[in-house]
Amino acid sequence: MFTKYQPFLLYAVTSVHAGSGSEIGIVDLPIQREKHTAYPKIESSTLKGSWRRYVAEGVGNDPQEVADFSAVFGSAPREDETNESQASAVSFLDARILLFPVRSMRGTFAWITCPYVLKRFNREMNMLNAARSEDISQWLLPTGVPGSVSGKALLVDADSSKKGNKSQIVLEEYTFEVDATEEAKKLAFKLDRLLSQDGESIGVEERLVILSDDEFADFVEMSTEVNARIRVEDNGQVDGGLWYEENIPPETVFYSAILFGNPREPQKYVKVTKDRDKAAIHSTLKTADDVENYIIRDKFPEVFQLGGSYTIGKGIMRNIRLKEGS
Repeated sequence: MFTKYQPFLLYAVTSVHAGSGSEIGIVDLPIQREKHTAYPKIESSTLKGSWRRYVAEGVGNDPQEVADFSAVFGSAPREDETNESQASAVSFLDARILLFPVRSMRGTFAWITCPYVLKRFNREMNMLNAARSEDISQWLLPTGVPGSVSGKALLVDADSSKKGNKSQIVLEEYTFEVDATEEAKKLAFKLDRLLSQDGESIGVEERLVILSDDEFADFVEMSTEVNARIRVEDNGQVDGGLWYEENIPPETVFYSAILFGNPREPQKYVKVTKDRDKAAIHSTLKTADDVENYIIRDKFPEVFQLGGSYTIGKGIMRNIRLKEGS
């Protein structure tokens, strides 16, 4: 049973292709999406596999390091000569969308969200915290009002385009009437502090727009990146047909959580010499607290890479741990 948790945010530094496989349609390689909302997501298996690969690169040949790594992330059958498998002591939740970048006529681009996304974020944070009853007020977000913005950077000619108390913004090719509200400013301020890097703002305070749930759903479905790809041989000739690949754009923000439990097995047999000798190596990790410390203290990647197109720079993510006082 998983008894501890750690929520975190994922900020896309580059385009991300968390693929769902090939499909017959306009886009040959689409991204992963929730079935009921069509929102982009990153499945837990993709997230865990990328995190496991990152941690594995820092694990040497020391039997104790291997035993601890296997106790946390598990091991597949036939990974060593004992033909044993070990269940993982950590579990990842699917990464869900929180902020999505959209091109804007003013201010270059806007981060959009909607009340449903904000309410779901708060609901899931409260659900994770239900057993521990800690003060997580620093993470919870104002739910916002549709048609509100956090600042004037996105407004198109705010003085002359006002209709009543509203101004206009243009996202992609669509015009929206909006209000600059205090609640949107509070939300943007909180998000900006959570996403700031080394104390430096990334600009959420001036670029946040809260759309209606339906408008947000349209943008996250229709405004992702779709790139044409071909394969070129070393001699310069094209080899393979044209295909279209969908990507999550840079600046997208997701949220997820990692759950910690007690290691499933008290010991793991690992190969320690080349002459097929074995030794019983006990993991030093015994409790969920040990597993949490192993991840948070030493193995929490500030930057890591996930998804497809790994060798052409896709999928670089900044990992932001939500902690007390953040």
